[in-house]
Amino acid sequence: MGRKYSPTYADIYLAHWEETVTQILPIKPLLYFRYLDNIFGLWNNTQENFLEFFNILNTHHPKIKLKYNLQTFTVEFLDIRVFFAESGGQSKTLATKVYFKDTDRHALLHKTSYHPKHTYRGLIKSQLIRFHRICTFPGDVEEATCTLFGALRSRGYSGRFLRGVRVEVNSSINKYKSDKANPARPSDPTLVPMKRQIDKWVLSIPMLSAMPVPMTPPLSLYSIGKLD
Repeated sequence: MGRKYSPTYADIYLAHWEETVTQILPIKPLLYFRYLDNIFGLWNNTQENFLEFFNILNTHHPKIKLKYNLQTFTVEFLDIRVFFAESGGQSKTLATKVYFKDTDRHALLHKTSYHPKHTYRGLIKSQLIRFHRICTFPGDVEEATCTLFGALRSRGYSGRFLRGVRVEVNSSINKYKSDKANPARPSDPTLVPMKRQIDKWVLSIPMLSAMPVPMTPPLSLYSIGKLD
């Protein structure tokens, strides 16, 4: 985005836009989150009312033009796919999984690149930790991991090396969960960075932490982004 201050400046600018436009909305969404110029939320009204809501956002400033994606079951937001999962009764749960764009070629650092050896391991660990942070269900973590490993095999990474990193990450995460469930146990200092990453995610989007959502009236998921 150009200079270092550009994201912060854009965030402040859109925060002002957001504050002024919400004051004139006749119907507000049930849930609303914004990251820079990307918006995600839950809509608990009719599609016609959503289009009216979107039109107000889209015409509030002559230089800010938006596009929307309104779905009844699943929607993509940044690198996340948000969807409704069954939780029994008259409610469902918001769940998340990793979203790879169609253009994503997973062109990570090639194994033959001249870098310190720990760089390759750290790169893969960061991706696996990200998968665990994003995915609600273990099966989705496994699916994202298989996709990544399939791409990395063609970039010089051996299956043995990849499996070793996965075992290391899984062991660390299981240890972290065990320590969290038993606070009296001393925490492994190597897990502190991972703990901060996980806690940061949970605190930033609390609604996405397997929280039951009543399904009456019918809900829709929406994402809104700035036109390119």
